[in-house]
Amino acid sequence: MESMSIKMYNALKSAGATEENAQQGASVLGELEKEIINLKAGHRLTHWMVGINIMLSMAIIGFLLGK
Repeated sequence: MESMSIKMYNALKSAGATEENAQQGASVLGELEKEIINLKAGHRLTHWMVGINIMLSMAIIGFLLGK
């Protein structure tokens, strides 16, 4: 994560941003990166929950139809 912020800082500085603006932009990028990681983790959990729900539902339907 740190290298992404350094790359953004360097890109902003080379584009002509002031020192303060480049630091703020890199800081915001780091915060957004953390948020995206959290969203991906939640998304992964949701996929597992839906998969288990489908599997159990099919097992119950199979059991009921098998009688």
